Amino acid sequence: MAESKVPLDTIIKHLSDTLSQHDSTIRTLEESIESVRSQIDTRINTIRDDTKQELQSLETNLTNLITAKDTVWTQVSDSIHSLNTDLQELKTLFTNHIIAQPPPTEHSTPTNVQTTVHTPVHAVPPPFVNTSLSTSYVLLQTHMQASTTIVLPPSTTLPTFSGKPTERPRQFLLRVEEYARTVNNWSRATLLRGISQFLKDDAFDWYCQLQQTHNVPTD
Repeated sequence: MAESKVPLDTIIKHLSDTLSQHDSTIRTLEESIESVRSQIDTRINTIRDDTKQELQSLETNLTNLITAKDTVWTQVSDSIHSLNTDLQELKTLFTNHIIAQPPPTEHSTPTNVQTTVHTPVHAVPPPFVNTSLSTSYVLLQTHMQASTTIVLPPSTTLPTFSGKPTERPRQFLLRVEEYARTVNNWSRATLLRGISQFLKDDAFDWYCQLQQTHNVPTD
């Protein structure tokens, strides 16, 4: 049986069609690769921008926290310095007052000076001294045998100082001086003689130690 011959034109057409299909497939693959690469680049840029913004936000927050910490530390340091200054002024005031006073004598005669300034005979607070100051009055009389005592009328706005870290000695001194001047018409010397009745707790103990030793406590 004789072999059939394929025309040359048919072979050329078949090869041309095959090459066209391959070329179309290659272009499709190239377009797909380009699309994927574009998506990857877009995603990378988005991640980079988001990361950059987060880092900038974190840096801003850290800077704000450091600034706030520095501000708080400065305020605390200023408050401590102011408190130390106020306490030193209060100690100096008490020390000068104690040193200026003559030592108590064993034989002293009680003498009435004015209606609000007197030397009590017994170490018992007068009945019109408010209750919050009675204990301090008795303790001070135990340490001071014949010192002059200033008797205060009862008042709901009586300024007091107990020596707590939260208290402001300067404000206490201003308030007690204003109170003594406006309510009782006291001079500063009279106020210094009766300052113990405005003290409580640690401040009163410290004042009593000053009265006994005539020295500033070291603790």
